[in-house]
Amino acid sequence: MIDFPTSNIKINLYYDETNNIRKFYLTNNKREYLNSDISAFILGGVGLKPEMLSKNNVFDKSLKDLFEKLGLQKTQSELKFKHIAHGSFQDILKSKKLNILFDFLLENNIVLHMQILDVIHWSLIDIIESQTTMDIVKPYFFLDVCILNKVKSALTEIAKSFKTDFFKNLYDFKYPDVIDKKKKFVIFLKKFLLKFNEEKLYVKKGIDPVILELLEKVLCKIEEFDNDMFVFLENEPEHELIDKFLEFYFYRIISFPQCYHIFDNEFEVKKKLSNFLKEKNNYKFVDSKDNLLVQLSDIMVGFFRSLFEYILKIDYIDIEDVFNSFSKEEKICLKKFFNLYQKTEEIDTKLFQYITSIFDINKIHKLAELSLNSKS
Repeated sequence: MIDFPTSNIKINLYYDETNNIRKFYLTNNKREYLNSDISAFILGGVGLKPEMLSKNNVFDKSLKDLFEKLGLQKTQSELKFKHIAHGSFQDILKSKKLNILFDFLLENNIVLHMQILDVIHWSLIDIIESQTTMDIVKPYFFLDVCILNKVKSALTEIAKSFKTDFFKNLYDFKYPDVIDKKKKFVIFLKKFLLKFNEEKLYVKKGIDPVILELLEKVLCKIEEFDNDMFVFLENEPEHELIDKFLEFYFYRIISFPQCYHIFDNEFEVKKKLSNFLKEKNNYKFVDSKDNLLVQLSDIMVGFFRSLFEYILKIDYIDIEDVFNSFSKEEKICLKKFFNLYQKTEEIDTKLFQYITSIFDINKIHKLAELSLNSKS
């Protein structure tokens, strides 16, 4: 279960999304037993104070000037990330247009906001989500306030390390419908935990062995048939991991009740949200072709997707070497982005909401630290 605390900030938040695959499920028709190979669903974009839009159209004019610099043609309906940068992540960092955009956002005090959902992490955390897990981990809070998230994330890291074999087993178990196969299912999980330990993969991932010891204790408790274990896996349909992404739009609106939320048109989302949020009047849907700030959101979500996918391929212990391999040009661009990231977190850390392995978040923060401290 994910609990999002609410924020009291009052700004306009503009949105686009990437990787909305509608459903995520196990299948034996794919090599890795997953219907999609996407890494994360990302919902987010840019945010600014409402008064910026009413200052004698000064900002509106500068925004149009920006789009001219970025190459928006009169015959072109809208600007997207693919028009700004493409190729590998390092190729993207070489984009002159991306540098121009980052400069504009910094100069105009425009913030970023993102909700990042790692679909694999979200699909697995219900396995150990319980009061028993909390009871086992709680005595260690004095060592690390994030220790509960690290124990949950360790399972995600194990699954990704042995992806094909792990998800083949999940498919064979008809996960998440595993209540009647609990003991065998736990034995399978412990087998992969042992393999992860034996191959010392925790070193590359930046995981303290204490985290794995706690995960083993949790699995042993499940094996003892504690009543509250697997409570979130009861009555679940076999092979279905995520049946919709609608709730993440809902979370965003609820988490920022004082903000006005402007989404790119999604007919199904719009229809369902109107049913769930009849009392709410702090959001609307627009056509991105008519809204330059929604188009900017597309670009920023596209960039963050590229960053996140790049981060997933790197081990924590290699982050510094990877950063040092970047050219001066690439480091300058990355530093501009992390300046934006830092300014956003100074306003409210909740503007970036991660539903991901904490070890991936640690990699992003490490890269940010190296970038912001760089002399480039």
